[in-house]
Amino acid sequence: MVAHALATTPGVEVMSCQQLMPELTEKLVAVELAVFIDAAVDVPAGAIRTARVQAAASTGLGHHASPAALLALSHDIYGRSPDAFLISVGAASLEFGEALSAEVAAAVPQAIAAVQTVIGR
Repeated sequence: MVAHALATTPGVEVMSCQQLMPELTEKLVAVELAVFIDAAVDVPAGAIRTARVQAAASTGLGHHASPAALLALSHDIYGRSPDAFLISVGAASLEFGEALSAEVAAAVPQAIAAVQTVIGR
């Protein structure tokens, strides 16, 4: 829902991923700013947390990576990585389903506003 709402923002490229893959470093090196949006269990359901992400090596990328590990990989391979932020949305449940919980659905406008603040819109 957040990605869909931001997809028409001029100058913004939106990508939806189930998990972060090392191949995304090609996209990261081409941008000045990356904003990752993810569900989080360490944030109260429906709450929003915005944090700057710094490159940090991972003990192993495997088939998925953290935003910090992707930034480090981008820097290691291409010599640069973009500024980056992580917008975390507190999840009521991480079980498979089609609908958002009431708390998360109510937080969607706040998540959109958090991304707009980070990108300066």
